[in-house]
Amino acid sequence: MKTLLRRTTFLVLSALCVLVLLTSGILRTVDGLVGTPKSFADTVIATATARGVEKSLADSVVTNISKNASPSVRVVIDQKRPQMESAIIRAMNEEANQAIVRQYLERFYNAFTSDHGGKINIRPAVERFISVLHQVDPSVPTMPIKLKHSVVRVKAVKWAGNLSRSIGTAAWFGILLGLALAIVAARFLIRRPSRRPWAVGITIGVPALLLFGLADATRSRSGTVHLANSTARILVRHTIYRVDSGLTDSALILFVADVLIVGGWLFFARLSRRRAAPTLPNAPVL
Repeated sequence: MKTLLRRTTFLVLSALCVLVLLTSGILRTVDGLVGTPKSFADTVIATATARGVEKSLADSVVTNISKNASPSVRVVIDQKRPQMESAIIRAMNEEANQAIVRQYLERFYNAFTSDHGGKINIRPAVERFISVLHQVDPSVPTMPIKLKHSVVRVKAVKWAGNLSRSIGTAAWFGILLGLALAIVAARFLIRRPSRRPWAVGITIGVPALLLFGLADATRSRSGTVHLANSTARILVRHTIYRVDSGLTDSALILFVADVLIVGGWLFFARLSRRRAAPTLPNAPVL
């Protein structure tokens, strides 16, 4: 009866460990993407400047500017479209411009996760990017379109703010809790010492494999995204790629922790057996 109870308790705790570690790995992935103003800005900038994405974005920018410009300016833009797109891409990759965009993104994130929201005037940033077209051809005005709505009103979402402030801490606390539960369950609920490290290894290894599986499933979904807009399609696929990378990193963290814990357990168990081994008396001198 005691053996059955011990096994049942171990299975329940192991299942709980798997659930906690899997959830914590997913939360860590989310936190790495959008958990803080900096990570949110890094994700947006990295996505926008990724190969394929930046070309599509530049094409969309030049197309929108051409549509809203005067007929004479539109002709110039359409004639030098490749040069215009290259200028936009160069502007996107300049560190000074990225620093400005990062400030806007962080302000947006802070307003979105605050209690009162806020307003952001994006005109200086827009002018900075669009003015590069004037550098390609002086006949293009530094601002070939009129900005009717240069002030963006950001509505606050209180629960998003509460989530962003706690998701990172919750993720790492969950990982540490899951690892501790796995060790405690194996130490006190597995009778044979030789089986304890392997029980820990399996308990931690299962969520690591599940995270690898989720990453692989996410990666496979990138090929099934079908959107009419090419820019949106590339953005979604790159975002899926970043989620896949985040899940893979979380899985690797658990895998490395698993190897270190099991390896350390086996090492100290072997060291303990050596110390406990009886020493033979010295052979008599003949």
